Amino acid sequence: MLNFTTAISISQLISACLLLVAVGGIMLTYRQMRNNYKMQKATFFKELYSTMFADSQVRSALYMIEYNRFVYSEQFHGSTDENIVDRLLSFADLVCDLYAQNVLTDHEMDFFKYEFYRVYKNPNVQRYLDFLKERYTDTGHAIEPFPAFVAYCETELRRRGQSGIRLMGALRNLSFDLKAVAALGRRRP
Repeated sequence: MLNFTTAISISQLISACLLLVAVGGIMLTYRQMRNNYKMQKATFFKELYSTMFADSQVRSALYMIEYNRFVYSEQFHGSTDENIVDRLLSFADLVCDLYAQNVLTDHEMDFFKYEFYRVYKNPNVQRYLDFLKERYTDTGHAIEPFPAFVAYCETELRRRGQSGIRLMGALRNLSFDLKAVAALGRRRP
């Protein structure tokens, strides 16, 4: 018959203690790495937030759009206003791309949502985006200008139960074309 002994040698006891110390060390290392990650992410978010709310050019563009002082016209091209509006749109596109890659959370995006929404819904910004899209197409680029920003804002508009601006613009053009076709069909030679 088999006999089992429950005697534990000193070497086994030392091995068990060392194993517990190693597991404890791994847990503490994991905790420290997690805390470091949170601190780095907080610092990164603070830098994004500071750019949005403390950078003078970004704020200037935001206020210009918010208070309807931004007018898209031919004089806009090559102006200082174009530089600061492009800086704002590029920054917004970067933040929205980070969100799309799950680097930023919904909670973190809430800090930017109002400003992005106001910028995107501005009719002059829409005209500028239309101009850029046409320019991109003319030069052989098959992408939309500031694609992450546009996609984020369109998604947010749909989430709010509003039709997307880009979609509505396309539908307005489509309905105009349908009216023109209907008018042609009513004409009798």
